Amino acid sequence: MTTPGGRIWKQAVKEADLPFHYTPYQVRHTHASWLIDKGVDIEKVRHRLGHGDLTTTTRSAIKNLDQEDSTAKNVMSDLLGELV
Repeated sequence: MTTPGGRIWKQAVKEADLPFHYTPYQVRHTHASWLIDKGVDIEKVRHRLGHGDLTTTTRSAIKNLDQEDSTAKNVMSDLLGELV
């Protein structure tokens, strides 16, 4: 059974005629990545995503940075130490 929100999401994706079926999770992750990439403070990103603590947000950020640039990952790892 599809929820009303699920039906709305599927219809929106269909109408957008995108080359790939994006999930809400992927859009949320991309949103956070773009904010971090543009220099938004990670604590503000954490609050915006509704994460209870910074560790969850940090893990997401490091995962994305790792895929893009190992230098950025290393800097974040040095700054945040054991959180990542």
